[in-house]
Amino acid sequence: MITFKIALAGVLGALLAVIAGQARKEYGIIVLLGLALVMNGFLVSRLREILTFLDGVSQKVGISDTYLRLLYKLLGISFVSRISSGLCEDMGYKSVAYQIELAGKLSILILSIPMLNSLFEMMDQVL
Repeated sequence: MITFKIALAGVLGALLAVIAGQARKEYGIIVLLGLALVMNGFLVSRLREILTFLDGVSQKVGISDTYLRLLYKLLGISFVSRISSGLCEDMGYKSVAYQIELAGKLSILILSIPMLNSLFEMMDQVL
């Protein structure tokens, strides 16, 4: 049901942005930004279920809280960079969108280094 609500809001918001953009391009951009904030706010409120599930799984499996917090950060970076990149593309700034995605990917790689390091150490112990 959530998918239909978001899809409907997206289509209606896009139509409203097109209509507002015909008057002035800036109005269409403002509508798109508002739509993105509303839709992402709704989705973020639903993240609590996923976080609760991941906490339960990590306790059962014995995953360190450090790794779980790192996973949350990586997911956050991924979402923020993709959403902001998409908004820049919609506004016609593809080069800025590419830079945002690149910065997000590099940030994810940099934050993943400790996890990759411990994975390689574990593999070295096993072999």
